[in-house]
Amino acid sequence: MFPPARRTLLLLLAPMLAVGVALGAALGAPLGAQVVVPKRVPMPAPPPKRELATLAGVVKDLTGLPIADARVQVADLRRSINTRDDGGFTLHALPAGDTLQVIVARIGYRPLHLELTLAPGANELAVTLEPIAQQLDAVRTVTEQTGLFGVVGDTAYDVVQDARVSITAGTGAERLTNALGQFAFETVKPGANFLEVRKAGFKPRLISFMQPEKGGTKLAIWMTPLGPHDGAGKSEFENRTVQALFDFRSRSR
Repeated sequence: MFPPARRTLLLLLAPMLAVGVALGAALGAPLGAQVVVPKRVPMPAPPPKRELATLAGVVKDLTGLPIADARVQVADLRRSINTRDDGGFTLHALPAGDTLQVIVARIGYRPLHLELTLAPGANELAVTLEPIAQQLDAVRTVTEQTGLFGVVGDTAYDVVQDARVSITAGTGAERLTNALGQFAFETVKPGANFLEVRKAGFKPRLISFMQPEKGGTKLAIWMTPLGPHDGAGKSEFENRTVQALFDFRSRSR
């Protein structure tokens, strides 16, 4: 028999011992083993917010004149923008601190490949492109020339010579691009028009444009070379599609 004080202590500890035994059994621990309660692991801190950068600049030729419609492409991000009439451009929300592959190209000029590491905030870039050949006077600026004019190139930024450029409504005028891929129509009907561009070895293009009452329209047209799976059947289908659209437009006039 236990003394009264010891019996009282055992009675008080009995419920606690029972809970410990049950918990140990539930956890698969043998009787009498020490049960370790895992500590709470703190959640990892969220990553710091990524800093962003802006790239603004201007593209000019060797004489210092701005180059409009030049393509400024960030190859890593698959983002691009065309320069304005003043040669300027702005790209927002670019990752700061990363080394980016930037390509500046325009039909008739040698592409320029750059590696840029942008600082957080604003970054400026001045680019000078070298022409592939001496510029001709066949295509002048918008303020000097009326009608429709422009240049035709391929996806490698090379000019496309002897491409057949025709307006598919109105007079049905037709031009061949020169050695610099340039073309010009002195007179074009104001309003909505369609321009068809064809060249052997390239997919044909059908482009809609709005001709203003005064002034001129300038276009930069990109053509895609035919791939190994672009057979004669597909080209013939595209021919019929363009012709059907032209017939529909002609009947609706």
